[in-house]
Amino acid sequence: MPSVEATPEALEQLIKKIPSDQPFYMVNLVAYNAVAQYQDNQDQDNDTNITGQEAYSIYSNEAVKLVEKAGGQVIWFGEVIHGVIQPSDENWDNIFIVQYPSVERFMAMITSPEYLSIVQHRTAALADSRLIATLGAPGAN
Repeated sequence: MPSVEATPEALEQLIKKIPSDQPFYMVNLVAYNAVAQYQDNQDQDNDTNITGQEAYSIYSNEAVKLVEKAGGQVIWFGEVIHGVIQPSDENWDNIFIVQYPSVERFMAMITSPEYLSIVQHRTAALADSRLIATLGAPGAN
């Protein structure tokens, strides 16, 4: 089943499961819409006939700045070539990993007015996504 936005319950569980002030990593799997799906009532300054990947670029260009402002960083980004072990109906375009200094900083970022002003592009861009929180192993970079 496609998933594009985090539920309040999922965010509550994230807060409970990640120790306070603990750095963590978000593994992002994204599949783009062929054409971005903006809502009719969204104030869209850009051409609404753009691809999902183009809409995601609008989002990510600003989101990366907010991640860095929160003390995080994109540590790996890749284009999916082929899913070797996955359900046949799951197809991802990109996978990337973002490190955050704490769940508190992550939550502050995604609830900030700056982030809320750009998230419409992410929603319009994606046909499906996964956002998986992980803790790094001791000694792993």
